[in-house]
Amino acid sequence: RGQLTINIPVFTPSLDLTAPSGTSKYQFMSAGVEIDFAAGTSKPDIQKSAQFMYNELPTTALTLTHTVTPNSTLPLLLVLILILIYSENPSTKQKAYPAPPPGDYAPNAQT
Repeated sequence: RGQLTINIPVFTPSLDLTAPSGTSKYQFMSAGVEIDFAAGTSKPDIQKSAQFMYNELPTTALTLTHTVTPNSTLPLLLVLILILIYSENPSTKQKAYPAPPPGDYAPNAQT
C-alpha cells in the first residue's frame, strides 16, 4: 500500500508520559524515510501532530501515516519523536525526547 503507519492508542498524558516539571503541552513528530544507500538518496516524509495539553484527561487515538513507494525493496526507516513543551518566563521552550520503547506504541509498518 505504500504506507508506514504509527498508531498511538488512547492514554492519559500526566500518567503515561514522564515529563519535566513545568510541561504544559506535548506533540508527536514522526518521519518515514525510504533510503537508497547505493545511490546516496532518501525520500523523507515528515508528519507532526497538533499540540496537546499535558493534563490528566484521556486522549483520543492518533495515527501518523507516511507515504513511501508501494512494494519498495529499499530499506525503510520509521522514527517517532515526543516533543515536550514547557513555559519558561518569558518565552516557550521545546525539548524533544525519545519515544517510548516498543510495546503499546509499536509502529505498524505496511508497504
